[in-house]
Amino acid sequence: MADAPDWPKVLSLAVHEFRTPLTVVAGYLRMLSTDRVGPLSDAQRRVIQEAEKSCAKLSALITEVSDVAHFHQGRLTFLRSPVPLSGILDNVAVINSAGDRLAVSWRGSVDGILVNGDAERLAQAVSAVATAVAREIMDDDPLCLVADVAGSGNAREARLSLGTEAVTRAIADASRDALPSFDITRGGLGLSLVVAQQVIEDHGGDLRGAPGERPKAGAAIALPLS
Repeated sequence: MADAPDWPKVLSLAVHEFRTPLTVVAGYLRMLSTDRVGPLSDAQRRVIQEAEKSCAKLSALITEVSDVAHFHQGRLTFLRSPVPLSGILDNVAVINSAGDRLAVSWRGSVDGILVNGDAERLAQAVSAVATAVAREIMDDDPLCLVADVAGSGNAREARLSLGTEAVTRAIADASRDALPSFDITRGGLGLSLVVAQQVIEDHGGDLRGAPGERPKAGAAIALPLS
């Protein structure tokens, strides 16, 4: 019987094989959009713009597949240093299904709170989780992010709750063991949640869903303090 494939290595190969033709397609689209091969009508330009958006999504997905492969190969490293939690939260970007950036209302005092890790990677992870939660909110309630600190001594950690006001209150009232696992297998988000979970866990953190009947509609993130 043949040995099982080295799947992280297979993923790395797939990344290379996908990235090469995508680069060519994106290059030709850029040539068309700048009128280098002739003028475009408004309708043609809109078609090309939509194609460029799809290329950008494919490029992001390929990067996520590459990250997953590097995680399993132990090749993904982080720039670990004490970073302000406020700076991470200020850089959280939430994108809705239409591709628009959403405003996030967040509360809680995090002045002077430091976490030890890669600020950019952590902001991307929280952004991915927030985007997933935002898509589960079915009414007009805004997405909220509540930050606080819990524990004592070396066990102190920053806790982030995401969801509607009601969901964040339910998360605050529940023990961590009562919170379900966070579902990272959701359509329309690529592998961003797979990467986010790995980033959070590699920083010594924890990612959970919301209590109750709609666990996808909220998230609880814990990160150890520096």
